Amino acid sequence: MEIRKMWQEDCRELNIDTWALKQWDFDLYHIMPRGKVIMLETDRGTKCLKIVQNTEHEVFHLFLLLEHLAQQGFKKVPRLIRTKFGEPYHNIGNRYYCISDWIDGRPIDLRDQNDVSKAIRQLARLHQAAKGLILPMEKEASFDRNNWKRDFIIIAVKLEELMPAVTGPPFLKQSLRMMASQAVISYRMLERAGYHQFRQLVKRELSFCHGAYHSHHVIASPSGEIFITGFDGWQRDLRLRDLVDFIRLVGSAEGWNSPIASQIIPEYAGIYPLDAAEIEIIQANLWFPVGYWQLLKQLAQENSALDQTRERMDSFLRQEEEKQKYLAELTQWVERRSC
Repeated sequence: MEIRKMWQEDCRELNIDTWALKQWDFDLYHIMPRGKVIMLETDRGTKCLKIVQNTEHEVFHLFLLLEHLAQQGFKKVPRLIRTKFGEPYHNIGNRYYCISDWIDGRPIDLRDQNDVSKAIRQLARLHQAAKGLILPMEKEASFDRNNWKRDFIIIAVKLEELMPAVTGPPFLKQSLRMMASQAVISYRMLERAGYHQFRQLVKRELSFCHGAYHSHHVIASPSGEIFITGFDGWQRDLRLRDLVDFIRLVGSAEGWNSPIASQIIPEYAGIYPLDAAEIEIIQANLWFPVGYWQLLKQLAQENSALDQTRERMDSFLRQEEEKQKYLAELTQWVERRSC
């Protein structure tokens, strides 16, 4: 009785509906918040509660996606545990209660070569399983989002429109001009690589990508296995989106000239091969300095002094120079492989 009273009090404090938790076939002992999820101690082991505020179609599609991966043999994901009545989740209003087994482990360390190597190989396996996903009542528009070519043109146009209004120091306008030029270069590289055809392939294969392949969604278990969580942001998009995002994270954390960054593409391609056109699409996206605009906004919000602004921008541009060397080495890797 005392245990039951304790977890029900915890539920009230965390705005969790106790009736919702009673829909599952386990006795609950204790609940503890852990970031964006809730750890549940039960008589059937430790569980993970995630309360999702979304449409029912989106929550149901997430359930189907996780089941699809498991059916394809990729089971290192948080599959939803059905309620006593066979439902994959329970909703109260627009709040959907989703419960899975708790994954014991830690987020991978982007500075650790072994962690990164395991994570990138696991990403390749995930992408191999991420085909043939049929979802009821899925909108056609889901395949037309996240168009890199369209995004680069929009960026270039907006920067060109912005430059006449810039009254700051000359190096600021020069940097904006450089950024607009790189957006156009990236667009042309995507065009040359046949980017549109790869987007059509996503439709034909009914494939998807994770959408947020970050270190806190990649969990290393005590036994060394890699689990992947955080599929809420999945997208109908090229697998290369996950790869580009992960390369940027490692390059920013460890440095673009590090052995860890240089091994990402070869490690991935060893599991799931990449052709020359796909490498060019990766290069097109990495070529563009996505962090530059965020840096400008941050400096404006902080009202930084001119010398401090110049110092931080110079530091950013030095990182960009390192990244260009990384891209050149990637080109050499492709050429060596084709010999």
